[in-house]
Amino acid sequence: MKIRKARERDLDRLCELGYKLLKHHMKFRKYYTPVSEGKKRTRMQKKYYKEHIKKRSCLFLVLEQDDNAVGYSIAKIEKSPPVLNEKEYGNFAEIYVDRGYRNKGWGRKLLEKSLGWFRRRGVKRSTVKYDAKNPEGERFYRTAGFRPFQNEYEVYLK
Repeated sequence: MKIRKARERDLDRLCELGYKLLKHHMKFRKYYTPVSEGKKRTRMQKKYYKEHIKKRSCLFLVLEQDDNAVGYSIAKIEKSPPVLNEKEYGNFAEIYVDRGYRNKGWGRKLLEKSLGWFRRRGVKRSTVKYDAKNPEGERFYRTAGFRPFQNEYEVYLK
């Protein structure tokens, strides 16, 4: 197993993994339902991932076994509101490891590699959002040292 930076040639497999992440979240709420299925969704996802591979403010990592991506993470450096002393912070946009590779420390390694990248860039704090109905996500981030920071609420408008 190895962890490396994502490349454009990884996009097809990353879209497959990203869709698995989306399907996992669809169990929790309709919010995660994609705008379309099939080729159109894949095209949109490829564009989104390609932008993140190229951004200097992003670290897009791939977890690979035998030249096959089995997980990935997208870490981003975000700007804080200008009135705050802290000018930027780290944020995990996505992290996913295929079922057969979970609970072996690989998700944690993706996380740690990204946290190190944040540190080297002078970032002092990192955030992550996960669905409130996702106990796996909560366990994963809590054991990695993340603590509650803000509450986010939603209301559907009729």
